Amino acid sequence: MNLFGNIFGAKKTESQTSMPLSDETLEKIIEEIKAETSVPCMKLVLKDGTPSLTDSKLGGLPYIPHNENFPLDAQNRQLKLLAQINCRDIQGLQNFPSSGLLQFFVASNRLFGLNTASPTEQTGFAVKYYETIDETVTEDEIKAKIAVSDDSAKPKFPLNGGPFKLEFEAGTDFISASDFRFEKLLIEKADALCPNCSIKSLFDLSDEQQQMLSKTFSGGGSKIAGFPRFAQDDPRGIADKNLQSFDILLLQLESDGENIDYGDFGAANFFIEQASLAARSFSKVLYNWDCL
Repeated sequence: MNLFGNIFGAKKTESQTSMPLSDETLEKIIEEIKAETSVPCMKLVLKDGTPSLTDSKLGGLPYIPHNENFPLDAQNRQLKLLAQINCRDIQGLQNFPSSGLLQFFVASNRLFGLNTASPTEQTGFAVKYYETIDETVTEDEIKAKIAVSDDSAKPKFPLNGGPFKLEFEAGTDFISASDFRFEKLLIEKADALCPNCSIKSLFDLSDEQQQMLSKTFSGGGSKIAGFPRFAQDDPRGIADKNLQSFDILLLQLESDGENIDYGDFGAANFFIEQASLAARSFSKVLYNWDCL
């Protein structure tokens, strides 16, 4: 089954008896969608070297102010640092802070803190933002705050080794085929350019055309901002969950077969609402990950 079969479920529509959409028209649709949805993003690049306490990194020791401790999960167990972004490294990225530290923590269990029933409740993950950095905080001080675990179960974590130093490459991104808004946009474009084609679903396209769309609009890569990739479903598209407003991608980490391991071809996404990001309020964040 192709990508759209995974996401939307295999289905057929009566419109498959109408005029087929030509490859030439589909190319026009692709170019229009790219142009209309293109946004800046920052692509993550893992580098050799040992990151400092306040560097951008994956894993390792987080910066924690003198009067604070590690965030905890619902069972009062310490969460582990997944990623820390020194915002000086992403200056110029629209709407994001240009200074301070943005941190992502997750639980070291088999679900990596995922809670599909309440994906915005920070019970298995935490997102922290520190606008100012106290340079008197030391690594030894942070190490002293690490609790000794009495859990006999082997901890699981989506990073293999580390910490990994991060650098960023400015780029552009456009909507992904697995984004919950993509199918509607495609149908609107098809109706405008070929009304006799009666495209009502992605499955009204040929298998080859579906594969072209999934490849062109993959949404892949580890990045800040831009659009997400899902191996299964976009949780924001589930109507009764009321998650459609989480339209800013704070961070995506994609499995790379070496250092990042969110399962088979998996990716983790953190989303925030525009108003919360503008207010630098990170208490309400949507966390999701899935894999094939």
